[in-house]
Amino acid sequence: MEKQLEELSIKELENLKKNYLAKISEINNQITIKGNEERAQLEQIRNPQILNEKQIIDRVNRYLQVTNYSDIPFLDYNMRVSKSFNNKGQLSNTGLIFLDREMKKLVESYGIMNESQLLHIILNHQIHKNTHPIIQDENFMIAWKQVATLKHLDNIFQNEQNRIDYQGTYAAFQYVKKHIKECLSTDTEENENELVWKNFDKKKIIVTENLTSIATYVLTQKSKIPGARIFINNGGLSRMTKKKQESTPTYIQERFVEAIAFGTTLEKLNQQNYEDAKQLIYIPKK
Repeated sequence: MEKQLEELSIKELENLKKNYLAKISEINNQITIKGNEERAQLEQIRNPQILNEKQIIDRVNRYLQVTNYSDIPFLDYNMRVSKSFNNKGQLSNTGLIFLDREMKKLVESYGIMNESQLLHIILNHQIHKNTHPIIQDENFMIAWKQVATLKHLDNIFQNEQNRIDYQGTYAAFQYVKKHIKECLSTDTEENENELVWKNFDKKKIIVTENLTSIATYVLTQKSKIPGARIFINNGGLSRMTKKKQESTPTYIQERFVEAIAFGTTLEKLNQQNYEDAKQLIYIPKK
């Protein structure tokens, strides 16, 4: 049975005090440790650690390798539908094959000398199940999967002539790649795809609600640069500045909305800061 304090001797009281002081010191130490940990976590949230350049490049390349250009509707639209964006017209998977030296060499080894011939073989296989020897070539099938990726676009645009021939798509791809790099440059536990598409639906709603103001801003910035254009809905930019608030965006206007929302942050849109939209602008080379 424990003694009451008044029943303890001076020596026993001193020992008890000593034990309690030790416990208090231990408790204070734990409070300090946990407090430091919480502050570090909050600091990490406010100021996440920036990866070094090699880590960023490796991370971006991994993302480009597993992401198809069709996953980004405004980029897919830019590539497929309008010759005015590119000096040499539209870009498709069959066309992209011929823009890579090694892939082009492989295809031509089967006597396939242009995009139309390759497209005919692919469609014959997909629709009529007709088999051409190239379809049975494992190297070609690997290449066929690769051409649909953002990494393939990155590879072909290492070539200066490709950048000139397809400069509208090059401008759109640079816009996409810049955003991806910014999103993947910090050390966080979030999924990479979540980082790239963070708040995208919320951003689209805000852009749609403010489409007239944003289009006016882009048109004003574009007008300051002689010969400049934007890589999505260039011809319809002026019409968007007059769009009625209640009218539903057209298909191409939706692609413009997606492009704006993709390349900026929710915080900036909430502040009506549209400066990132200037990145849609480029100057064509003759």
